[in-house]
Amino acid sequence: MSEPTTSAHGAAGPTPSPEPKTGYLSLLHTDPVVLYAWDSELREGDSGLWSVLDAVSHRPSYLVVSPSWTLMDPWTRSNRAELIRSALARYPQLTAVAICPTPEEKSALERESVSVVRCSESALVREDLFTIDPARRPRFDAIYDAKWSDYKRHHLAGGIHSLALIAPPPWRPEEDCTIDYFRTAHAALQHATWLSQPWGSARSRWLTYQKINAALNEARVGLCLSRIEGVMAASIQYLLAGLPVVTTRNIGGRDEFFDPAFVRWVEDDPRAVADAVDELVALDLDPQVIREATLQKVAQHRERLQRWVRNVILAEGGELGRWAGPWPGGLPNKLREPEARVEDVLAEIVSDPASSSRNAQPPAGVGL
Repeated sequence: MSEPTTSAHGAAGPTPSPEPKTGYLSLLHTDPVVLYAWDSELREGDSGLWSVLDAVSHRPSYLVVSPSWTLMDPWTRSNRAELIRSALARYPQLTAVAICPTPEEKSALERESVSVVRCSESALVREDLFTIDPARRPRFDAIYDAKWSDYKRHHLAGGIHSLALIAPPPWRPEEDCTIDYFRTAHAALQHATWLSQPWGSARSRWLTYQKINAALNEARVGLCLSRIEGVMAASIQYLLAGLPVVTTRNIGGRDEFFDPAFVRWVEDDPRAVADAVDELVALDLDPQVIREATLQKVAQHRERLQRWVRNVILAEGGELGRWAGPWPGGLPNKLREPEARVEDVLAEIVSDPASSSRNAQPPAGVGL
């Protein structure tokens, strides 16, 4: 039982239990330990990833890092490389590799002396969560699923008359959404149907996977309007739900999964966006063809990451387990959603008989 504490009014009560530590990470394999994490975990000084790495620091372990922004930006590339080098210096028995979507980004990060596997984060979106509803009855010409941030350029969708919006709040409202942008974009989209909003209650701001997929199946075309954000989870979600896409030119890797047969690249102009939507709507493309073509490209990216995972497992004399066959089902969406509980990750490592028998005991004070 918790130790009693005294409130501001003098009444005794139990000490609240601390919230369990979580992180944007997943455990890919227990013996050897192979982890996957978003690079934000390396930036935070007290993240869930650091807790797991501290616990396994006495044994060889492996980490796949997913950059959260395009590596074609020089500052981002240098910063991510430094984060990875710092982790390697902190844990001598750790091996780390970054993933990135394009050959250009891979080469650029390798010049920073970082090991890289060419695999897009978009390829890690679960195709069983985003799929075609056989009973789909589209009621919107287009849908835009994008955080309410300046760089998402919502105003470019202003010329589309039949438009649905999924617009959760930005990660950093004070930095990512200016007053001028808010006014301009909101005025351009007054006619849209807001399926989620960046303001109001949590229920109005965030949708479940099921509701997002249901919304995609109510639309005929998906929109990608950011210029500086290459990898967009929404871009692959549209395709897996069978939607053709209208996109602006962009830096980064979302084009990896696009095909001119069902994607239109347009200028940064609301009229050009609306015209491309009208064209794709008129074509009435087969959703299943779009999904299958996308999955073929997804499989190529996954195969490269899976090959790396298999190689490190075999190099340590481990059993491949779920990595022996096709890409494992049931992994977290994007390998990081929902957030993992640190205690669950460590419990899974400890519960593996092979892991506990083949590895030395942790040094005193390490919680594994």
